[in-house]
Amino acid sequence: GLKWRQLAAGKGHAPAQFALAEMLEHGRGTAANIVQASFWYIKAAEQGDVRAQLRLGRLFAKGSGRVPHDVAAAVRWYRMAAEQGDPEACFALGVATYNGIGVKQDHAEAAIWYRKAADKGHAPGQYNLAHAYLDGAGVPQDEAEAAQLFRKAAEQGYPEAQLHFGRSLQFGTGVRQDEAEAVKW
Repeated sequence: GLKWRQLAAGKGHAPAQFALAEMLEHGRGTAANIVQASFWYIKAAEQGDVRAQLRLGRLFAKGSGRVPHDVAAAVRWYRMAAEQGDPEACFALGVATYNGIGVKQDHAEAAIWYRKAADKGHAPGQYNLAHAYLDGAGVPQDEAEAAQLFRKAAEQGYPEAQLHFGRSLQFGTGVRQDEAEAVKW
């Protein structure tokens, strides 16, 4: 319960700090308090808790209640989680880097982060990396690689990827043209 999490969190136990932060953020077993939640997320994140780092990235990216919208802080937390291999954080860092949000725009670096997410089976990462290959944005243009990545994301049920993979089949972009198969996507 709340009391045990508070005790463990106060003694520096990162998983308890994260759990307490979630309870405080969502008002589970206690009144919702985003300021206190942020305090405990930061305590856990500073100890390397990747879930807390990702959550802080999201909170600062969005701005939530009394947590300010701070893209530079969001990118810092996303980078910490991404460097530990978290696919969601890799994707978020790729989006920020691709668009120059909170960091210098760099399509090549964005493609690296998308690749890290894609290699862990992250469908949005696969989709964005496919677009990078299709457009030659930060990577050499490669329609076959784009089609392969669209397919991987499509097979996971990612709707935008299903549409793009279907179009790849319809027009023979990076794959053998197959209108009958295209209709299935």
